[in-house]
Amino acid sequence: MTVVLGTALLAYFIYAPFEQVTQSQAAFTASLWLSNIYFSFSDFNYFSPEAGNNLFLHTWSLAVEEQFYLLWPLVIFAFLIKIDTPLNKTGNKQRELLIGLSGLFIISLVICLYWSYVAPLLAFYLMPARGWQFALRGIIFLLANGNSTIHRKVESRNYYPLLAYLGICMIGLTMFYLDEQQVYPGFNAILPSLGAALLIYSGVAAFPHPLIRFLSLPCLQKIGDLSYSWYLWHWPILLLGLNIYPAAGLTVKTGLLILSLLLAQLTYSLVESPLRHYRLFTLRPALTILLAIILMSTTVIGIKGWELHSSQLARNP
Repeated sequence: MTVVLGTALLAYFIYAPFEQVTQSQAAFTASLWLSNIYFSFSDFNYFSPEAGNNLFLHTWSLAVEEQFYLLWPLVIFAFLIKIDTPLNKTGNKQRELLIGLSGLFIISLVICLYWSYVAPLLAFYLMPARGWQFALRGIIFLLANGNSTIHRKVESRNYYPLLAYLGICMIGLTMFYLDEQQVYPGFNAILPSLGAALLIYSGVAAFPHPLIRFLSLPCLQKIGDLSYSWYLWHWPILLLGLNIYPAAGLTVKTGLLILSLLLAQLTYSLVESPLRHYRLFTLRPALTILLAIILMSTTVIGIKGWELHSSQLARNP
């Protein structure tokens, strides 16, 4: 909410009224965690110029995440109910959860591959086509924290370094061949997703290998701490800066990214971290939920007012 309101306030003073209309519409859906649906049905190609000028384009991935996490507990609960039925002879929760998540992985991946070629915007923005990536996280977690045959074999033969370097190579390879001409997500999303999964899985090794030790350096962990806030700030700051300086070169763009990093640090220190660790909120989750609803409702109403105001100004300048 802090970033949405801060970006909206800056856009109000920097953008022309007719430009504010689409910005306010996207901000409204972002406040409700629905911006991915807005972009998927607004003919916003992620790489198109009109999409690239939207200050809230990057919130689509956060919307997918929140929508999935609303369903995730229900999915796990359904799997656990199945496990505890009298018909289940094994009672092996880890095995049954792995089977359930694998099924979810396959179904979602099939949807992703199909939509990528017949409805690419739906495949890119909507949660059903991205669920396999979340299911992959669950599978990796279960494998890394269980006693499966696969995990025992990897551990006994110390395949962790091999998996780590294979994973980083898969991610790196994607950087060289993936561009706006490629179909995405589709098959092209499998390589970086599996690479990230292998890299994460290799981190459970009892004796960390060099790559994991490097990725565990304090400076890199610091970037990890700030990654969420930095992701939120980097896109609107970059676009707002380029709106003021359209011919900006590499130096200005780098400065804008550094500015967004500084804002990320402020947000992390003053908003994100205090709220997450504030004792009253940790002891009273009902109060946390109530305050979150109030904040979201207030933000949504304020953004809707901005949308109506900008639409009126655009019609009657």
